[in-house]
Order: sequence, then structure tokens, then C-alpha cells
Amino acid sequence: MLEIINKEEDVAEINLEESYLRKLPTYKILFERNTNRISSSICPRCDKEEENWEHMWTCSDNEQEIREIVEEAVEIEIKKKKSEKKTDELQIIQDILCPFVDILYDNSNILVKKTREWELLRGIFNNRFDLITKKIEERLIIRQLWETIYDHIKNKIWIKRCNRVNEIEKEKGITKLDKRKKPMDAISNTNKLIGRIILEGSIDKNWYTTMKLTT
Repeated sequence: MLEIINKEEDVAEINLEESYLRKLPTYKILFERNTNRISSSICPRCDKEEENWEHMWTCSDNEQEIREIVEEAVEIEIKKKKSEKKTDELQIIQDILCPFVDILYDNSNILVKKTREWELLRGIFNNRFDLITKKIEERLIIRQLWETIYDHIKNKIWIKRCNRVNEIEKEKGITKLDKRKKPMDAISNTNKLIGRIILEGSIDKNWYTTMKLTT
């Protein structure tokens, strides 16, 4: 599903299926949701800055920068066309590559102080790419290249980030089940009575299952 955005000189399509990256559960989001055992919004990888959406892509713990990954993805697509002996498609990539990269690295009119690489990260396909050519088969190759870059960045940064955060949380004894619980669910047995009063309002409804003290 695509949504059209008009702003200043740009017309862009947002792939709503791809733009889920904009809603990824960063530590900022988890902290704001009061997620159990997440006591801070600070990035668990670098331990320096708040892990918001932007920081996730620029964190010093990332092995590669966005532009480096973009260039790597282009090389992957070129090698793929060569190995599949798709000479016509390879020629199209070579023909459109310079204007494609110029558009991608140019400043965005939608995102303040960002290049169009950041539009791509949000799942935004800028229609300026379609102005490179009028030929349908060439436009299809342009979209394939865009998708290859998108997937490569996601795998190189977001997936690796998730794996690293899982390792860190495992070292801290934080499990996925812990994070699914509400903070109130983590109340110790000695505080169950207080928890029930707060959650359910009346002690008489919980009397028979309430822990009794003999001293």
C-alpha cells in the first residue's frame, strides 16, 4: 500500500509495509511504554545517548555507516545481475546509477537536515527516481535497486542491533518474557497483597488466595 506525500518540490510514495522501521521498539519507546525491566532510554550498546530512531542508525556500535552500506548494496545488486547473466538489466543499472545516487544523496525536502537516504529508511520512495527515465522496465530496475538498499541497511544495522541488544539483555538476566510483563507483575510475593489492591480494588475478592502472615 502506498501513500502519496506532497511537500515543496518533492512527491514521494510511502510504502506503509516498509515504514514499520519508523516504529521499531527502540529503548526510548520501550522506556516511554514503561516496559518491565527497562529502566532507562539510554542505548544499551554504546551506553552514551538515548536510543531513539535516529540514534539507532548512527550509533557508534554500528559496524558500518549508512552510506557505506548503500554502496555495498549497489555492488551486491550488480554482482547478482552478472551472476544471473542478466546483461540487459545490468546495463540499465549502469545507465541509471549516477542519477540514482545523486538523488539518494541529495538533501530531502521532506525531512529537515537529512538526505534522501533517510527517506529510504522510513520506507519513502521519492518519485524523483521515476524522473530518471520514462521506460517502465528501467523504472522497475530502479525500484529493485531501492529495495535492495533498503533490505541491506535493515539487515546490516537493525538486525545486528537486535542481536547485540539480546546478548546484552541476556547478560543482565532480562528475558523476552520479562519485557512482556507489566511492571506490577514483577511485584515480589511479600507485596502481592498491595498489588492486588491496586490492580483489582477490593481485598475481599482475593481473600482466599491472599498470602497470610502468622507473625
